[in-house]
Amino acid sequence: MDKFPTISLRFDRRKTAANGGKGTVEVLVSYKGAKLYVPTGVRVAAASWRDGRVVSHRDAVMLNKQVTDVVGRVHREASRLWDEGAFSLDGLRSALRQAPAGVPPVEWIAAQVESRQVRESTKRNHRALVHNLIEYGLFRAWTDFTPAAVMAYDAWLHGRGLGQGTVRNYHKRLKVYLTIARRDGLLNGDPYDGIKIERPKPVRRKYLTDEQRAAFEARPLTGALAKVRDLFMFQCWTGMGYADMAEFDAGRDLVTEGGETFIVGTRQKTGTGYRIMLLDKAREILERYGGRLPVMTNQKYNYFLKVAAAGIRDDITSHMARHTFATWALRNGVPIEVISAMLAHTNISVTQIYAEQLQEHVNEEYRRLNLMATTND
Repeated sequence: MDKFPTISLRFDRRKTAANGGKGTVEVLVSYKGAKLYVPTGVRVAAASWRDGRVVSHRDAVMLNKQVTDVVGRVHREASRLWDEGAFSLDGLRSALRQAPAGVPPVEWIAAQVESRQVRESTKRNHRALVHNLIEYGLFRAWTDFTPAAVMAYDAWLHGRGLGQGTVRNYHKRLKVYLTIARRDGLLNGDPYDGIKIERPKPVRRKYLTDEQRAAFEARPLTGALAKVRDLFMFQCWTGMGYADMAEFDAGRDLVTEGGETFIVGTRQKTGTGYRIMLLDKAREILERYGGRLPVMTNQKYNYFLKVAAAGIRDDITSHMARHTFATWALRNGVPIEVISAMLAHTNISVTQIYAEQLQEHVNEEYRRLNLMATTND
């Protein structure tokens, strides 16, 4: 008599966590010497996985529930097929991919959004896609997704007065779920085949000048305002984005080599690894809080930041700190290729915009010199 398949969890099968990145958690189904790996959608660092559970992670409860839900579904489908006398790994794979009959595509996408293991901020953006599709109202069946329909949806988005960046983000998110639908046999063909959604024109990055940064750094503040100023300055001296700073754990992410300390991790936005030397000013801030930065939500951070920097830079945002680091480094002679590595950019063209801003800085100095020369005549 055949033995019921063995179902277990497997972490970091591809050894990405072992190399400093994040490893995937998968359900391993073994049967008659063959294996089937079922993704759970959970990816964590090696330090956050122990004894089959996510630990030392701010979303541990949610992540463990996600893993448990997937394991439960695998067990249910495997047991059903076994009881029917029709168990096979291919059959189990098909059963797990099958969508409930009669579910409209937008409703299916909404369920996919909730089941994906992503950051809560990302999930909010994808929920916005669902609300947008509901408002559009013309994708009622999978056969409605055609290249012509995609272009009609694009025209509708532009007709609402949305910028190209926002429109492109809606398309980008929708393509994620259409790819899954094609994989699972719900959708035939690629509705985006032959369609290119243009990137928005690069916008000028906002940053603090050296004088503004120094004034903000020296401003006497207390309580929450002092904390957000310190967080902003930590970003200014490391080049870290908010999401990466929010995930920063000194006990896990700091390494010392040759007498110098580095922050080592993976960017939340792109999954690109980074290695940041801890400058003295950043070290002072970290030590001020005993190695635990007073991180808060990005919304709360930006609110208090505008209060703390009022009169110095009223349009300040958390991401402006990263731009401040980049322009400061560029003005002080750091090559653009090196800055690209410091910021963990996936493409140097992303970094190139800072060089364009440096030229504007040069132009400002020319204007200042011209004024001085005219005044002295």
